[in-house]
Amino acid sequence: ISSDVLHGNLSQRKREYVLTNFRQGKIRLLITTDLSARGLDIPQVDLVILTSPPQ
Repeated sequence: ISSDVLHGNLSQRKREYVLTNFRQGKIRLLITTDLSARGLDIPQVDLVILTSPPQ
């Protein structure tokens, strides 16, 4: 499964690159911090697993 990570230590350019690839289906699994838990709307996402609530 193609995957990538998204977190606050990435540059804005890298975050946009990862999100673009995820939206286009090039990445099937996105592992992220609560950075993207709020405000992301990606209609193709069927399942979100939150293991630790944002603090």
